[in-house]
Amino acid sequence: RWIFLLNLAHARLARGEVTGAAALVEELLASPTASQEPMVAAPAWWILAVAAADRHDLAAWDRAVARALEVASKSEVVEEDLIEVAEVAARHMTPLDAERAAAATRYAEQKRATLKRGV
Repeated sequence: RWIFLLNLAHARLARGEVTGAAALVEELLASPTASQEPMVAAPAWWILAVAAADRHDLAAWDRAVARALEVASKSEVVEEDLIEVAEVAARHMTPLDAERAAAATRYAEQKRATLKRGV
């Protein structure tokens, strides 16, 4: 069920349905187990960061990014979808706060370099 919800959220985000994607990951993150699983929770938090950027809610952005980074640090595994949602978050934040967007971009670039090294 977790992967289904996360994949559905990614699909909605790809179609520009940010609010719908956020609603799905909020349901996902309500699970105490899923919220601690790095490969599920980290991209979910990045999706919430996208929604926060669209609402111009910097405090929510900061909370979502902090949680994404925290939970992602529990695993060395990197998947493309994690990188992609961080990149989407950066694009959505760019018009609002270039510094926050640049930090998200740096994170995505670091993870992409890790993925290329095969770690």
